[in-house]
Amino acid sequence: MMMKNWTNEQLEAINCEGTNILVSAGAGSGKTSVLTERVVRKINSGTKINELLVLTFTRAAAEEMKIRIQERLVDNSEQLDLLPTAYITTFDSFAASVLKKYHFLLNLNSNYQIDENSVLLLEKKRIIDKIFDQYYQSKDERFLKLIKDFCLKDDKNLKENILKLNDKIILKYDYQDYLNNYEQINFNIEKINADKNLYFDLIKEKINQIDSLLNKASNEVDIDRYHLFFDCLNSLLSANTYDEYKNNSNISFKNASPKDSEQFKSIKKQIKSNIDEIVDLCKFENETDMIDKVYLTKDNILLVVEILKEFNKQLDIVKKENQIYEFIDITRFSIKLVKEYPEVREEIKNNFKEILIDEYQDTNDLQEEFISEISKNNVYLVGDIKQSIYRFRNANPNLFQEKFELYKNNQGGLKIDLNRNFRSRSEVISDINLLFDYLMDYSLTKVNYREEHRLIYGNNKYSNELSNKADNHLELYNYSLQPGQNKVEVEAYLIGKDILEKINNKYLVADKDNMRSCQYSDFTILIDRKSHFDTFKKMFSYLGIPLKIRGEEKVINTNHILVINSILKLVDKCYRNSYDLEFEKSFYSLGRSFLFGLTDEELYNIKTKKEYQNTEIYKKLHEIAVDLKSLSLKQLLEKIIEKFDIYMKLITIGNIKDICLRIDYLLKTCDLLGNLNYQISDLIEYFDLFFASEELKMPSIEDEAGAVLLTSIHQSKGLEFPICYYPLLDSKFNKKEMSEKFIFSKQFGIITSYQEDCLQQTFYHSINKYQDTLEDVQEKLRLFYVALTRSKEKMIMVGDFNQEPNNELNETVDFYDRYNYKTYRDVIISLKDIIRDKIKDIETLQVNKDYLNIKRLDYDSLLNQEVEPINIKEVNINYEIIEQKKASKKINKLLTETELNNLDYGNKLHYYLEMIDFKEPNFSLIEEDLIPKIKAFLNCDLLNNINDSKVYKEYEFIYNSNQIENRGVIDLIIEESDCLKVIDYKMKNIDDEAYEEQLKTYRDYLKTITDKKIELYLYSIMEEKYKSIY
Repeated sequence: MMMKNWTNEQLEAINCEGTNILVSAGAGSGKTSVLTERVVRKINSGTKINELLVLTFTRAAAEEMKIRIQERLVDNSEQLDLLPTAYITTFDSFAASVLKKYHFLLNLNSNYQIDENSVLLLEKKRIIDKIFDQYYQSKDERFLKLIKDFCLKDDKNLKENILKLNDKIILKYDYQDYLNNYEQINFNIEKINADKNLYFDLIKEKINQIDSLLNKASNEVDIDRYHLFFDCLNSLLSANTYDEYKNNSNISFKNASPKDSEQFKSIKKQIKSNIDEIVDLCKFENETDMIDKVYLTKDNILLVVEILKEFNKQLDIVKKENQIYEFIDITRFSIKLVKEYPEVREEIKNNFKEILIDEYQDTNDLQEEFISEISKNNVYLVGDIKQSIYRFRNANPNLFQEKFELYKNNQGGLKIDLNRNFRSRSEVISDINLLFDYLMDYSLTKVNYREEHRLIYGNNKYSNELSNKADNHLELYNYSLQPGQNKVEVEAYLIGKDILEKINNKYLVADKDNMRSCQYSDFTILIDRKSHFDTFKKMFSYLGIPLKIRGEEKVINTNHILVINSILKLVDKCYRNSYDLEFEKSFYSLGRSFLFGLTDEELYNIKTKKEYQNTEIYKKLHEIAVDLKSLSLKQLLEKIIEKFDIYMKLITIGNIKDICLRIDYLLKTCDLLGNLNYQISDLIEYFDLFFASEELKMPSIEDEAGAVLLTSIHQSKGLEFPICYYPLLDSKFNKKEMSEKFIFSKQFGIITSYQEDCLQQTFYHSINKYQDTLEDVQEKLRLFYVALTRSKEKMIMVGDFNQEPNNELNETVDFYDRYNYKTYRDVIISLKDIIRDKIKDIETLQVNKDYLNIKRLDYDSLLNQEVEPINIKEVNINYEIIEQKKASKKINKLLTETELNNLDYGNKLHYYLEMIDFKEPNFSLIEEDLIPKIKAFLNCDLLNNINDSKVYKEYEFIYNSNQIENRGVIDLIIEESDCLKVIDYKMKNIDDEAYEEQLKTYRDYLKTITDKKIELYLYSIMEEKYKSIY
């Protein structure tokens, strides 16, 4: 939106010249408009558009910028003609253009390709396999010790760990020099001693935390008890050396007094926790022992460095021979050109009068290195450190912060603040400021929010023609989760009902210059992860609310692509005349898929009669297999698409545009793999590798006009919405795992454990974990800021906010309380004293309390509405996805006719057990031969109290544990007054350990939603007996 009335700060940002400039632009401050206006102003003042270098974070942002500039240059035909060749682009694209122009200086072919499809990942796997094999064959004692120290069943995890390690190390521009000089850099005694002092600082931090807690305790007990408490801690509080820390940390407290308040008990518990941590930190005998333990890791680390050097050497050969490079290679080549070739550096410097960088807070170290080489006190940086949320993509917000501190003192540049927000109502802005005054200070986040970053209300239309009488302040919908309830279902239901209420009551929202009744498209639900999107989709369908989902999905790990993978495997099998068990599995998957839709009975007949070769499927496969040798991989895929009429068949399942994009992606991938001389077996291996990989994600959106939007916070960045809901705030932060055998830190190098009876950690693990946790909490608070600043008119948080805070608010929430945040609910609870008036108990919201009785969605009606998932899921039957774990035992063999009949009998019994009313059973519709088994179960003593209990059947759940998504359907839950009985039906055998693990998964989930005792039982339908699981 073009702003007609610029603020003084915006005018300064548009017009200021003559030095480096950092524009610190808060959310909704019009930074894109300011950046566009600056470019247009420069062009109108005589600068040619191709004399400006405008770098953006995404291609979409670059295209948007070009469109904005084009609209402003309609009367300047000369500059409009230059616009298509203007350097308004991403970092990666500009680096590629530099390399295209000067490639010959590095002896590179100009026809190289960029590996956007990650085809090199398979090559990396093969190289690391090859290197390991060479070490095994040589019987290298160092390598055998490495394997012994870090491998259990196989070396797969170690290989993956080394590949991840390499991905971190190559982010250093001079990584080859770094690896070549690793020993001198990181096993230098002076460096280790300096790092050891950081470890002592960490211990001192814990002691300071105890001191802070002790001050809080002084207000909770009488003076005599406080002094007794203080005396126990005094020696530790005054300790200054490692020996003193160690010798004074063995502290025990006297028994609790009946007079102790709950607050004092909580403080005492926190102090004890910190003392335990100090004891753990002081596990080394002395300072010398600390250093000795580091040197015990030296041999393993240097061997890994040796492996990494050889790995990169071989990978570089593959890249050069095949002229395929990764984006990071292109960036590194371009840096090499401007560093080592002065004529290149000077030409680029002189070509651009100004370098403008958008979203500077998301810049990484390599990009910063590149810009520093081609700039000449002419860099214009726009961004907001509070919105730096791409740490997982190696963004370094410290680059922004360093310049912020320097430029505000006019050292090397000028800082301009744009804090006036034109997006949101004044109530929304005041509430955001209220929260972040207490959350962001320099000590924890390197952001002094209260003094330098507070948002200022700027859109006066909200006070005039767009005013309304509604309460536009933040609201927190507070509920108490009842035993047996699923928090995701409850919160989805609550939000859905609230949206319907607002729609029915014609809740008013702003629309340009007028107010109008709200529509579904005015509502957005923001969640910090996508694992529960499916539940929201089903619940909203149940409530009759249109919902569109925007997120990221794996490119090739979808059921439609699984079909193509099945065809590839079958073609390969036909070509080799190999009709084994894998052939049959792939055949059944393809037969069930949307391409053929064969029934189980039809597939069973084909299997028993061995009539594969008489089927339409086989004939198509054979036609392709005959020509296999003469086809490139791309031609092979094109022929599969043609023979199986895939594009036409997509009409039957919908979402055609999205699937076609994925197929186009596969065609490009096959082209690249073909350049590596890969064959069909390699393509199959590539697919199998990526089905279980986090790599290769693409944006995904289910388009539905006039629908509520559900998306992740990351996906929402840069967007704005009238009314925002924030559910699932008690989801644990996805903190980076520190359990890898080898960890890389930019500051400390490679960190690993030493072997002494068992693997034990050095002091480096502790200081790295502290710093990593601190950076993670910083980013989580920035992500929270991004989430809240998307809202234009209303913010609504949903959760259980009944817990009372155990902290006192001063100018901010205590540093240690924030450092220990585990969820956004923790954040809210710590601020409860300043937002109590915003908490609305569910009874006051006129939300129908019937939601408390919802245990199972009406899936039958949902399935009638959504045919697509039925077909898709059947295709996926033979694959296991690493991210998802089903709480059930798999059948991995082909069944005999007798077994199939038994399975059918069991399915019928299972169905009737689901449908029959346990309290008032009606047997009239049940097949005669099944009734005795049904009655036997109903008379089982597990159901003795059934009339006084709540019964939940086919209870479906999804929950996350250790970054694994667990899914399952619990056959039966009986909720009694003091316990939950979980009963899983089995046909006959109830002694399988897999069944016990299945039930334990159920228990783990139920523990997240109830405090009641949970009893687990397996019930054998045929033998009419049960077994208790402990």
